[in-house]
Amino acid sequence: MRAAIYARFSTDQQSAASIDDQARICRQRANALGLTVVGVHSDCAVSGATPVDRRPGASACVAEGLAGRFGVLLVESLDRLSRNLVEQETVIRRLEHRGIRIVGVSDGYDSNSGAGRKLLRAFGGSSARPIWTICGPRRTAA
Repeated sequence: MRAAIYARFSTDQQSAASIDDQARICRQRANALGLTVVGVHSDCAVSGATPVDRRPGASACVAEGLAGRFGVLLVESLDRLSRNLVEQETVIRRLEHRGIRIVGVSDGYDSNSGAGRKLLRAFGGSSARPIWTICGPRRTAA
């Protein structure tokens, strides 16, 4: 089965080596699952809070998946897709609705697993915390 990899790092303090590391981890899992990697999409120095449709690598990856160019999407962890929980769930559901299997290598998510949804909820909550640390709580005018 054909697979794609999506990798992202978020700050200038990280490097392209992070993309290479994520892709390597995903390729290892792909090999273990007997998958053929047909593409690697990435976004460098782009926050996971940036909407997927405003990230060239992520939007191309989703478009290719929806077009049927691969059947499995591997990510190092689900927060590589998005740190916005609603968007993360929306992207995953859109791809899964088209029959695409999602595998989060480090966090153990696999949409073929019965425990997948439970893991999505558990890990989704923890991946959102850094946004509050970076951005702080939303304030409204008094």
